[in-house]
Amino acid sequence: MPMLQPALDPDLLRTFSLIAREGSFTRVASQVGRTQSAVSMQLQRLETLLGKRLLVRGKGGAIQITPHGAWLLSRAQEVLALNDGIVAAFHTPEIAGHARLAIPDDYVLRFLPAILRGFAETHPAVEVEVVCVPSTEAVRQLRDEKVDLAIVSEGNETGPFEQQTLWRGPLMWIIPTRYPVHQQDPLPLASASGATRHSAPSKPPAAATASPTPPPAKLVASPRY
Repeated sequence: MPMLQPALDPDLLRTFSLIAREGSFTRVASQVGRTQSAVSMQLQRLETLLGKRLLVRGKGGAIQITPHGAWLLSRAQEVLALNDGIVAAFHTPEIAGHARLAIPDDYVLRFLPAILRGFAETHPAVEVEVVCVPSTEAVRQLRDEKVDLAIVSEGNETGPFEQQTLWRGPLMWIIPTRYPVHQQDPLPLASASGATRHSAPSKPPAAATASPTPPPAKLVASPRY
C-alpha cells in the first residue's frame, strides 16, 4: 500500500499567505486573532512539514519570501480559494422555488440554453418556466406579474423595474447591389427610406454597411427578485 502524503492544513497555508502579503507577523496576528508567537509557530509547522524555508528575515528585519515560498504562494492561494468555495457552498442558504422568464424568440436559441444549463447546476432546486413572447408582451406580462423576469430589447418602456444590460451586438443594413446609396457620406435618411421600397434584384443582395450599434438586450426583474 503506498504511503500517504501528509495533508496540508488550510489554516497553515492561510497564515503563510497572509505573512507573505503583509510582511508582518504582528499585523497577521491581529487579523487572525492569535498571538504573534502562535503565528510564528504556525509558519514553523508548515516549514517543518514541507522541509523548506518559506520566509526569511532580511536586512532591517524585513520579511522576504524564498524561492520555495514563492512557488508555494500561488498554489496556496488556489487551495484556499477552493477550500473557501466548498465551505461557502454548504453554508449558503439553498434557493428553491419556481421562476417565470419571458424572452423573445430572437434570444432563446442563441443564449438561453447555456444560461439555463449553468443556472441548473448552481440552483438545482429552482424550476424555470420560459415563455417566448415579443419584448412588448414580455414587459406587459412583467407588469401584470405573470412572469418574474424578462429579457427584452432596449427601447421598450420597462417602468420602475430593475434593469441590467446583457448583450449588445452589431446590426447590418442589407440593400440591393444596384442601389449603392450606402456610398454616400453622410447617408441621407430620405435615401435610406426610399431604398427600402425597391424590389431586390434576381441575384443575392449584398451587405452594404453597418448601422450604429443597436439597442442592447436587457434583463428586467420584478421588484420581488
